[in-house]
Amino acid sequence: MRKPVVATAVGGIPEIVKPGVTGYLHQHGNNKELADAIMGLIEDPAKTNQIGLAACEHVRLNYSRQKFSNEVLKAYSDLMRR
Repeated sequence: MRKPVVATAVGGIPEIVKPGVTGYLHQHGNNKELADAIMGLIEDPAKTNQIGLAACEHVRLNYSRQKFSNEVLKAYSDLMRR
C-alpha cells in the first residue's frame, strides 16, 4: 500500500521493520513512542511518502511469492540431501 508501518517491537517484527527506513517501532506499552511516531509521519508528508515507498520496495524484494517458493524449495532440497 506504500504506507509506512508503526509497529510494536515484539517477536519477529524488528527483523522486518527497519526504523526510519521502512517504518517505526515502539516498545510494547510505550504510548508516547507510538504517538510520537504517528505524529512524526503526520507532520512530515514527504518523509512519510519516502518511507512508504521504501517499505513497498523492501516487501517486493524480500517477501514475494517467488522468493518464498524458492526458499521453501531450497529447504526441502536441503532436507532431502541429509
